[in-house]
Amino acid sequence: MRIVSLSPSVTDTLVELGAGDELVGVSSFCLPYAPGKRIAGDYLKPRLDVIQELRPDVVFTSGEAQLPAARLLTAHGYRVVHIDIPASLHGVADMAWRIGVHIGRIREAEELSQKLHQRLARLHAAAKGARIAYIIDLGEPVSPAALSYAGHALTHLGATHPYQNRQAKWAYPTPEELEKHNPAIIVYEAKSPNPTHRLAQKRLETWRMAGLLARAKLLVTPVDTLAHYGPKLAQRLEKLAEQLKTTPTPP
Repeated sequence: MRIVSLSPSVTDTLVELGAGDELVGVSSFCLPYAPGKRIAGDYLKPRLDVIQELRPDVVFTSGEAQLPAARLLTAHGYRVVHIDIPASLHGVADMAWRIGVHIGRIREAEELSQKLHQRLARLHAAAKGARIAYIIDLGEPVSPAALSYAGHALTHLGATHPYQNRQAKWAYPTPEELEKHNPAIIVYEAKSPNPTHRLAQKRLETWRMAGLLARAKLLVTPVDTLAHYGPKLAQRLEKLAEQLKTTPTPP
């Protein structure tokens, strides 16, 4: 089977399912999970000329942002499998199963989904009592809410966060809302793989959130710590839980 994936989380899943050799093209954002593959577009804009040359049997997209690309490719006659972003942490393992079914790797899908279920289950209450604000830098600040896998992940770890009860996928945090929560740890997820505290502080200043650091510790994490819902999420949550447990907080 010849596969093109424009979604980093799907690409991560395909590689874990053992289908890396069947990947003939990926988006530029997928390269950390499938280095050396032909670039078939960026996250939002597929390159139709390249995809035509690659002759895929299936093209994978995911999330609301890639729906226009999915529709475009469907209109050009390609078989497109569009994967919704999981609404809960359990959906990450379910996604592995569904992707495996679509490419005919049933046994591998069962093994991977079961492994993810078990690994994620072991993280229950792994950071119990951590009072945090989690801010993802997507050019503007975004925080996980209750109906996203990321919000559920933080709750599953035992952390409390400002939008854990908000019936939405994501929230756009304000300084006032974060101050009301009174977090002991501010987690800043950067747009780069090697962020610095200085960069994080500058971004928080831009968003008028730097004042929170007067009574909260700053924890800086690399891109796609929580903004990723492929199998790599499990190991990233393990690391995050350990960091939350070991970050000293004000009394």
